[in-house]
Amino acid sequence: MKNVALIILSFSLILAFVSCDKNDDPTPEAATGTLAFQFKAQYGDESLVLYEPYTHPNGSQLIFSDLSFYISDLSLIREDGTALRLKEIDRIRLNDGHADAAAAAEGTAYLIDDIPAGNYMGVHIGIGVKDSLNAMRPEDFPFDHPLSQSGQYWTGWQSYIFVRTEGKADTLNSGVFDLDLALHTGGDTTYRVKEFIRPIEISMGNRSEFPIVIDYRDFLVPADGDPYDFIATPQIHTLNHVEEAIELADNFQKALR
Repeated sequence: MKNVALIILSFSLILAFVSCDKNDDPTPEAATGTLAFQFKAQYGDESLVLYEPYTHPNGSQLIFSDLSFYISDLSLIREDGTALRLKEIDRIRLNDGHADAAAAAEGTAYLIDDIPAGNYMGVHIGIGVKDSLNAMRPEDFPFDHPLSQSGQYWTGWQSYIFVRTEGKADTLNSGVFDLDLALHTGGDTTYRVKEFIRPIEISMGNRSEFPIVIDYRDFLVPADGDPYDFIATPQIHTLNHVEEAIELADNFQKALR
């Protein structure tokens, strides 16, 4: 009986020790929330739907078939001005989110989880592939990495395609879309940065939304510049088109709001 009593006493002391240890050193879950970026393609005041016709100011009809772009160093700007980086590199593809009118009204959602709760003053986003990553090639990355796709890389320019805007134009108003458009940007000189200064609150367990509009009418016809001449240069694929790529990079930056 004496041995049994000692065993029971020892077991009780162990339980008491473990219990005190958990209570004295709690490990609460981190207070985090989710931020949903809503990328909405528009053409002027209209939601942009792939393969639907839109009128260019020169009278041509346009349809869009492929819309995507890379983002680098996507960050939240804290109230003290410092940055909280959310994503180093990724590719935003708008196609599925703009396949029909209902989807286009919502846009393409891009979610980031586990963001520390708090108040932030805005968003920083690099448009394209930052130079340290653009110096690499698709074979340098694992197959599931955003930069592993050879179809997104220009060997001749030794650069990724930063912004891809493809479609067709009916230049003769004949009902036939006779001109193929492949308006691409790439090369370190076309990397741009955009900051959106709008308050964001991340609260524990909740989802906050941050809409970003890309106006493709402004992309082609900027409010403070000349229209891009897509009839003269409908496709950008070679080093002869550096100036056009820079023009479109500037336009895309301005088209984000």
